[in-house]
Amino acid sequence: LNAVDGFAVDLDGDKEDEKVIRAIFKEKEVVLILDKDKVNGNRTFIYSTEHAIHGKMAAAEPFAFMAGDQTVFAWSGLEDKKPYLEVLYSQDGSFMIAEW
Repeated sequence: LNAVDGFAVDLDGDKEDEKVIRAIFKEKEVVLILDKDKVNGNRTFIYSTEHAIHGKMAAAEPFAFMAGDQTVFAWSGLEDKKPYLEVLYSQDGSFMIAEW
């Protein structure tokens, strides 16, 4: 695992920051979410993505915002002249990633 960068954000509203790491794993771009959960214990989620890096550099700086009572963590940019948006959020005790 080659970590590109990492951030701390409370995605699930439990007042504990999850760690979000953008990385390369076996030549694939991935996003990891490390969650310290009081009910389920420590958990790691790993998602394949196309936009964790730009070439050998970190992808665009992410931002967090509230959508209703939901914290959303996202980053956007251009890759091969095409715009993209990556979005992380919690849902039903887990985490989701969406890519446009």
